[in-house]
Amino acid sequence: MSNALNPAFPRAMSWLWLAACFLLLSGNALACKCAFPNGAKIAMQRSDVVLTARAISTKSRTNPEQLTEQTVRWKVLEAFKGRYKTGQSFISLTGTSCCACGIDVKKQQTYLLYLSGKAPFAIISCSGSTLLSEPEAQKQRAELRKLQKRAR
Repeated sequence: MSNALNPAFPRAMSWLWLAACFLLLSGNALACKCAFPNGAKIAMQRSDVVLTARAISTKSRTNPEQLTEQTVRWKVLEAFKGRYKTGQSFISLTGTSCCACGIDVKKQQTYLLYLSGKAPFAIISCSGSTLLSEPEAQKQRAELRKLQKRAR
């Protein structure tokens, strides 16, 4: 029997087309995969700078390779590790396109940041950096405060 005469063929093709579209559209979500640090202590050991900070200003631009980069000016609210002190500011430069794993920061929101390398830092999800309003970030901040007290 030919496929054109089989009544199930159009339905099967519709499902196949829908599945293909879903995979293509979800490619960005699937492209960025990483192992998150297990707890604040390990994330702190792996990071050069650990702090909470508020995004004072944000600016996005498309670079010559057609990738979106976001520059953010931060104000440090609480410092746990590294060279920054409460009240200081710093800049981050993060790729937020496709599979760069960068966090698209929103102005005036507060984040728990685990940063590595040299400034300007990249704000990436694989480091464990996240919005401070997230329950896991609140838990990690409490753990960081305990670790900081023990170190004194």
